[in-house]
Amino acid sequence: MSLAIGSFGTLEEIEAISVKLNHTITALDASNESLDFNKVKSFLESSSEEFVLIVDVSSALIQGTTQGYIGEFEWRNIDIFFAASANFQFNNPRLEYYFWKYYPRNPKHTYHYLDARGFIGKRDKLLNLFTLIEHHYNTKWPLQDLLNRWFVEYALGVVPDELKVKLDHHQDLFGCLDGRVSAFKFPMVSWIHEHLFYRYETDKLTESNQLKHQHQLWDISYSKRRSFSFNGKLKSTPSIFLRSFNDNKSTTQSRLANSPPNRSLSVFFTSLGAYVKSLFSTLIAWIINRGESRLHKIFRYVPNASPEWDITMKQFLKYLDSKKGFTFAHFNDGEMTFIKKFLKQDHRETWFGRRQQKYNKKLGERLTNALKLKRERYHVGIPCSTSHPKLRKLANQIVETQDGVVPAMTLHHNLRFYPNIIGHMKDRECFFIMNEHQKLDVLEELGVTVKDENKTIVPFKNSYLLFDELKDKKFPDGAIVILICGMLAKIIIPEWFANNPNTTFLALGSSMDDFIQRTNTKFRLYPKSGLPLTCNIQPTKFFAFGWKKSCKECWDMQETIPEVIQDQYP
Repeated sequence: MSLAIGSFGTLEEIEAISVKLNHTITALDASNESLDFNKVKSFLESSSEEFVLIVDVSSALIQGTTQGYIGEFEWRNIDIFFAASANFQFNNPRLEYYFWKYYPRNPKHTYHYLDARGFIGKRDKLLNLFTLIEHHYNTKWPLQDLLNRWFVEYALGVVPDELKVKLDHHQDLFGCLDGRVSAFKFPMVSWIHEHLFYRYETDKLTESNQLKHQHQLWDISYSKRRSFSFNGKLKSTPSIFLRSFNDNKSTTQSRLANSPPNRSLSVFFTSLGAYVKSLFSTLIAWIINRGESRLHKIFRYVPNASPEWDITMKQFLKYLDSKKGFTFAHFNDGEMTFIKKFLKQDHRETWFGRRQQKYNKKLGERLTNALKLKRERYHVGIPCSTSHPKLRKLANQIVETQDGVVPAMTLHHNLRFYPNIIGHMKDRECFFIMNEHQKLDVLEELGVTVKDENKTIVPFKNSYLLFDELKDKKFPDGAIVILICGMLAKIIIPEWFANNPNTTFLALGSSMDDFIQRTNTKFRLYPKSGLPLTCNIQPTKFFAFGWKKSCKECWDMQETIPEVIQDQYP
């Protein structure tokens, strides 16, 4: 068995590790810049060894032997083994939230997130991975961001999944300190509290230039008898330790050796302030989520999709693969309330919800007709009977046995679907019907071509008044039209689909607001105060991805964990 080691770090650091391991280490970059995709790929192409280890030695402390590295990897019968961190790292701040939201997390683990500073694999499989990434993504991104994006889309089925990949959740080979360190240690009440305290304390210590005092390790201990550091929480002895992203190497060395920290009273009060703030934020999240803090209930990523959602999503993805035109528009509480008013002949002009749409008789009539419409590949979503039992009953009476009726939440809360939609949008002509408060730079950074001439800007309030002006609009065959424009979308899709049957029309409603909505009357959705809390509707209302009522229609309570993160999941 042969191992090639490629490393980032200064030449002095690489030479020191080479001597310690009695193994040749190839310097991929001695500039101490971020890990570079192209340099790793070139190294893989030039290597003739069976196994390859990539490590950022400027971030690492090494213990163990190269044969131990191969052995720790080989018994798992996988292709690639990545380091795993407790703290999500993404260099692009605009995309950080997007990939963090969709990240596949196993509720059994603390160390969830891929850390690109250390990985080992079969050389040919690693080369396959880097070739796939080169084909699908912008390789100018830092390697950390590229591998995070690939891992999320790999788990969600956006890119091919022929590779067998695992993260080192148990810290067997790679020990990661990031996210599990603080200046002082206080009692924690949940994973949300731990996560927020780390982020808040890091921010506060950075502001006061005291980050070097963030010295208390939560999981790592040092055995003087064995001269080895180990993870006491997981009872493992990693061979390679990757420091916190905020550390310098000397700080990490003193931490692992349990050197006593030099902490002042001002550091204590800074840390205590972060603790109190994080405890208060956790309490708010606990109240909003009605006492729920389990990972798989808070994060709506792959698990919990109902069988009906899964069937619908697969059908939509088949349409997208074949470039057949189809439609989806959800008729949830707002649309159904207006339909109810129309059928009761209550034509008083009243606002609904965010004061985005004002009811009038013509709108109620058009919404009713759009819901009733029967046409091939024309799909409408209707409300959940748990959340809106009366509106669901009314919807059932209107649609009867009509084909193409699916749950409204199939797209709205099915996080698995959006990365798949975006994956198809990258290779298609895309049009956007949007309001003046929306910005599509996230989609552009994800590789979607957004042309100014393909954007139609409509007012945030009462956009449906433009129906007559827009109803005869033409679109090219094979195009995807994304409608994020309120109730205008629901009433204009039938007209557009009749005239453009080979075009796909998707009314996504407010389900992408936290990515694209800049501001409007009361929205401030992009996170300001540290994940996982975001602002929703009111600037004072926080949530950790929103507790929902248990509902067999919407959520299959039999958890379905993606294979890529099933590691020892019962």
